[in-house]
Amino acid sequence: MPFINKIPLKESGIDKLFKFDLVNALLGFLAVIALSLSLSWILTLKRICYNLEAIDEFLIATEDRHGKKFIGFLYDYLNKVNAPGRVTKNQMTVPYVFISIFSLVLIYSVSNLLAAW
Repeated sequence: MPFINKIPLKESGIDKLFKFDLVNALLGFLAVIALSLSLSWILTLKRICYNLEAIDEFLIATEDRHGKKFIGFLYDYLNKVNAPGRVTKNQMTVPYVFISIFSLVLIYSVSNLLAAW
């Protein structure tokens, strides 16, 4: 981050202030894109987590009503094929970390743009 403004650009009629503003504007634009992707990631994980909880509740109620054990069969099958673990609420910390990082990048670039003007 501290060295992003030191990117060597060829002097081709563009003054230093414009290059500085261009780099900070591009950095801010990329931070906004990354923030929107991280937010989308969080919403997708929440949706998957709630869907899995609803399916579990439905299957437990169905098992109780009909006396069949589907969840145990499913658990054994997923272990047999070495399936990855299910989506949990703890996995949503990673997109929140990305949101905090890219928020700081956005604040950094906007503050540099405002300070240059």
